[in-house]
Amino acid sequence: MEAASDLMQAGANCLKIEGAAGHLDIVAHIVESGIPVMGHLGLTPQSVEAFGGHKVQGRDAQAAAELTEAARHLQQAGVFALVLECVPAELASALSSELCIPTIGIGAGAGTDGQVLVLQDLLGMDPGFKPKFLRHYAQGFSVVHDAVNAFHEDVTETQFSEKLCGRNRPGHFTGVLTVVMKLLNIVSPQRAYFGKKDYQQYLLVRDMVQAFFMPVDIIGCDTVREIDGLAMSSRNLNLETSARKQAARFYEIISAPLSDAEEKLITQFRHASTGRSSSDEIGVFLRGALRENNVSPELIKIIAISSVVPELNYSLRACAQKYFKIEPMIMRPGIKTGLKIAYKDPKEVGSDRIADAMGAVKLFPGHNLIVVDFGTATTVCAVTADRTFLGGNIMPGVRLAMEALESKTAKLPSVEIKPAKSAIGKTTVDSIQSGLYWSNVGMVRELVSRITSEAFADEEPLVVATGGFAHLFDREKLFDHVVPDLILEGLLEALRLNGYMPR
Repeated sequence: MEAASDLMQAGANCLKIEGAAGHLDIVAHIVESGIPVMGHLGLTPQSVEAFGGHKVQGRDAQAAAELTEAARHLQQAGVFALVLECVPAELASALSSELCIPTIGIGAGAGTDGQVLVLQDLLGMDPGFKPKFLRHYAQGFSVVHDAVNAFHEDVTETQFSEKLCGRNRPGHFTGVLTVVMKLLNIVSPQRAYFGKKDYQQYLLVRDMVQAFFMPVDIIGCDTVREIDGLAMSSRNLNLETSARKQAARFYEIISAPLSDAEEKLITQFRHASTGRSSSDEIGVFLRGALRENNVSPELIKIIAISSVVPELNYSLRACAQKYFKIEPMIMRPGIKTGLKIAYKDPKEVGSDRIADAMGAVKLFPGHNLIVVDFGTATTVCAVTADRTFLGGNIMPGVRLAMEALESKTAKLPSVEIKPAKSAIGKTTVDSIQSGLYWSNVGMVRELVSRITSEAFADEEPLVVATGGFAHLFDREKLFDHVVPDLILEGLLEALRLNGYMPR
């Protein structure tokens, strides 16, 4: 009774007592004391080993009679309900009909007054447990298993940590990050300082803190070096004289400015621009895209921006300042270009056209040039051998023309943009493709011819193409050169001319 009293005081609504033999007087006494009692017959969990495991009870006539008699005695003792577990459905149904108290079945068929179904079993959390009386309504184990694995992948760094130093030290940085996280959680500092000598480790710790929203600033400390350029490190004391000289060359090499021969495009990616993009949206995209292309955002030291979407200029600059801690060079009036702009109002010329012209002049100095850029708009620009930007033409781009046909007409569909074999289309799709292709071919040929006549006194200029659709017209021999990244060449030249990097 003392134990029963403790349970009720702890918040229990009733007691459940398994079996009947030897318990009837106890049940009656507890009930008389005002404590509700539920009975439990059949497979009683506390005695499962005595039954030889999870086996159905009351199968034969004698066992059924004994179980029926026990149920009657429990009802007389005052139980308010009776659990019947793992008994034949016919027996459970008969008892439910005979007794005045409710019966609750667990694997006892559908004839009881109520059923107990374990939620984990119903959800299939244990795929190996498949009793006949239960249906799995979900593959819960697989769902949870996959979810936990997905979470593990999200919070376990497996990309950057397995490159560079981590390539030859599998699991090393996982251990480092685990120790650092525990240390930061125990100490709860406001700032933590990590040397940049182990730069990969510093970046991983910083990114871990950001990923888990830990309230600590990770501050990188610049490497302190010896006179010969080697980082101050006890390990370097073990180097022999010849090895130390060789090691010092690494710092000398990486500190030297890049020569033209060493410059190369490391990676490129595209992102649709809208005037509504915030600096945060752009910053998160750029940092993520750089990492996905195996370039650490921390390696970015200079940023050049050429934008013809005025609404984006503020966001682009704010992005560079916030996410890269860099004041960018923006192609705009006042920037040194090395060109003489012969436009009536030089401020009107788009920065993309200026960058294209600068790139073409850099790559093909001393030539008269016609630059064709197949972008959102198709532009054709004329540049003289003495670096004078004469002007040119602006037309709807290939894709823009196709989208206009689709959106501004009732029945014309969107089509794949590709070279057309014939000038005569035999289907609507063929006709649109042929029109897009040959109209651009004819347009470029005519404009090149007219510009050559007007600007270069019929002296053949070099025709340079760039932009996403430039290679679409390869077979037509319209261009002397195709330079997909011409605008980047121009931006690189602008950085040099404006003192952002060595010339």
